[in-house]
Amino acid sequence: MPKYRIAELLVEIEARYPLTASTCRDYLVETEDVSDFRVSVDDSELADIMRENPSFSSAYAESFAIFRCVANEAASRGAILFHAAVVEVDGAAYAFAAPSGTGKSTHIALWRKCFGKRVNIINGDKPFLRIKDGVVTAYGSPFCGKEGWQRNVSAPLKGLCFLSRGEQNEILSVAQKELLPRVFAQMLKPPTAQGVSETLRLADTLIKQVPIYHLFCNISSEAAALSFRTMTGIDISLDQ
Repeated sequence: MPKYRIAELLVEIEARYPLTASTCRDYLVETEDVSDFRVSVDDSELADIMRENPSFSSAYAESFAIFRCVANEAASRGAILFHAAVVEVDGAAYAFAAPSGTGKSTHIALWRKCFGKRVNIINGDKPFLRIKDGVVTAYGSPFCGKEGWQRNVSAPLKGLCFLSRGEQNEILSVAQKELLPRVFAQMLKPPTAQGVSETLRLADTLIKQVPIYHLFCNISSEAAALSFRTMTGIDISLDQ
């Protein structure tokens, strides 16, 4: 059975349709090591998902179910799915969180446009976060949103920014009392007590370690420059 290395966890995935293997191909490994866990989807689970989502094909329904199983199992082992887009600059990761349709994909696309090859996308929608050597680290995952932006890499998380639309560009530090609920809202809520415990541990470490901002922005290069300078500490002009 194929094995995949996702957020440093060895995952054995049994899938009947090729879509899942195609989605996860960048994480495939050849190893005799014992898997951390194994996931599959039975006929009743598949039928339930298709009943709840009649627009899903059988292949997509299976891939969706496997994604959910992997995320839940990973949470119990300290790797938490985080709803955000994550980029890497000079070996450090920076995350942008916002409701779907608010513009996080547009914003990281602006980072790439304005600052070129210095910016690399880790994941466009659903990275994993975990504590590695005491540091919150962002990992690429095969689950990445409609753009398909993902890489099988990791980097220490050095900044998190919540995005809201605004006529003027302004970035502020998030108030202390708002940190935990905002961060926790972006994390997958696992079904097990162990998963919940690991999620809370990660959230607590994240808000203590990682600078967290709120950017009110329009869709402009100036907005990207403001968040880039604030989060990375790199004084860079748009014409560089």
